[in-house]
Amino acid sequence: EVTNSSMDIPIKLELHQKYLTELCRICEAKRSRALELLPCAPHKEAMLTAFLVNITKDSPAIHPTNMCTNCTKAIKQYNQHLDKGKGFLSTISVINWFPHRDVTSCPTCKQYHQKLKKVDDPKR
Repeated sequence: EVTNSSMDIPIKLELHQKYLTELCRICEAKRSRALELLPCAPHKEAMLTAFLVNITKDSPAIHPTNMCTNCTKAIKQYNQHLDKGKGFLSTISVINWFPHRDVTSCPTCKQYHQKLKKVDDPKR
């Protein structure tokens, strides 16, 4: 169990990892009806060449294990341009994922906690 000392909110590792399964490893987009997520593993070489993201040492406690369809399309475009001998510059901002110990240092948990807090707020 990971605890946020400033807010005294217990966050279980399983909940944290659930949050990560809903996000894209590349751009941090959240799964939705319009945005599907696909496993990263089959695309690890393409992720390395197109986005310079090496997932071989990723930890499921820190890194999302999925990639959104927008990033998958960008990889396909990158490969098409490469095949034609052209350069390709993606407009997708790559997210850096860092080890962390609690909610206050985990942007993912903090973002989800704030959304939950708004839902539970009786003033709203």
